Amino acid sequence: MKSDLYSFTTASVQGSVELADGIFGAKVNNHLVYEAVRAELANARQGTAMAKARSEVSGSRSKLYRQKGTGRARAGYSQSPIRVGGGVVFGPRPRDYRIHLSKRVRHAAMLSLLSLKTAQQNLRVVEDFEIASGKTKEAHKAMLALSKGDRVVLIMHNAGAPTRRALRNIPWLRTYDSARLVYKDIFYAREIILTESALADIEAHYGAAAMRAGESEKVEEA
Repeated sequence: MKSDLYSFTTASVQGSVELADGIFGAKVNNHLVYEAVRAELANARQGTAMAKARSEVSGSRSKLYRQKGTGRARAGYSQSPIRVGGGVVFGPRPRDYRIHLSKRVRHAAMLSLLSLKTAQQNLRVVEDFEIASGKTKEAHKAMLALSKGDRVVLIMHNAGAPTRRALRNIPWLRTYDSARLVYKDIFYAREIILTESALADIEAHYGAAAMRAGESEKVEEA
């Protein structure tokens, strides 16, 4: 399939580029997208939350007062969960929240995400660019001309330090290298902007996964 190629400086159409059907026109698997986003969010959790049980709270283990004759309810020691400052029943414990997904599943989920954004007409390709001045004002003006300025993800390849510095202070923009894509931000993005070099890198990286997906679809049809 073909897509318009835009200029970063003027936001005008400069020509067209070919998008690989196996990557940007693949069958969307919503469940794989869900699993990839879920795993990414789970893997970001530290898992360090902890509450002390009654056996871990410091203090005296002696009985608070005698069993009978006080007119009060029976009481054990001060670490009891029913007392202020006591232990917590079934409180959180340190644990590992990581969810492992195979490489094949992760690649298939990314193909579904890119195809979904392409089908929604929320993906466009721009010429490679550099912002030598490193000025956010210059980058902000260009990005507003290219997009609506709301939850935009810009995917580049080996961008220079001045360019990254100019783009990182735009609050509604997330910038990623084509080798480190984030499922969550791509899924929630309202617009995806790819540079030409990032497009070539993505097609080279996910080409094998696209071929496998195409072969499996042919087997299902047969």
